[in-house]
Amino acid sequence: DGAARILVWSAVDAVCQMSLAFHEAGVVALAFSPSGEYLVSVGSPGERSVAVWDLRSCAMIGSVVLEQPQLWAAWSPTANPPAFVTGGVYSLTSFTIEGGARLAEPRAVALPASLGTSIFTAGVFDSSPRRVSHRLRRLGASAQNSRYPIRVIEKSTRCS
Repeated sequence: DGAARILVWSAVDAVCQMSLAFHEAGVVALAFSPSGEYLVSVGSPGERSVAVWDLRSCAMIGSVVLEQPQLWAAWSPTANPPAFVTGGVYSLTSFTIEGGARLAEPRAVALPASLGTSIFTAGVFDSSPRRVSHRLRRLGASAQNSRYPIRVIEKSTRCS
């Protein structure tokens, strides 16, 4: 097949542990779940695909093609069931793994109009829902837009 290959290597003995293939045009981001059980892969911008792999079985448990290109993925360090977010061209999307074996339907995160046509190039989870909710309200968004707290940070051109 012509799919791009994701090779997972052992850092201990430099042996390839597995080869995963799905994305046709390439992979722009990878993120391991905190437990090490799952890997999310983000396809090239033209492809707009996101896939989740169960590393115990080396099998893809789900994939989706999104409306907007995605550039990164970040796992929640504490979510149960496991959850992650992807971000890209004016979009943040939240995902969960249901029953340890299925990718749930992705949920778009409503973004405040003040962000315009922003491209989100990185993201992290914040373990304080109260702090996240306060910051989202200041930006004009609602913390209820997502099952898990997501922090939206506007870029600043001023250094202090």
